[in-house]
Order: sequence, then C-alpha cells, then structure tokens
Amino acid sequence: MNCAKARPKGLNPSEAIADLKLKMVERQV
Repeated sequence: MNCAKARPKGLNPSEAIADLKLKMVERQV
C-alpha cells in the first residue's frame, strides 16, 4: 500500500483514514 506516498504527510491520520474509506466506497460503486 503506497497510500502514504499518494497522500500528503500533513494530513491527520483520522482524515487520511476517512479519505481512504470514501475512495474505497467510490471504487465499489
């Protein structure tokens, strides 16, 4: 998983997780 490379390190972990969940949902749709 290269999510850390795709996402800026300035984001909070909680925000990054929420963003990942949104992207996963978008992929499933």
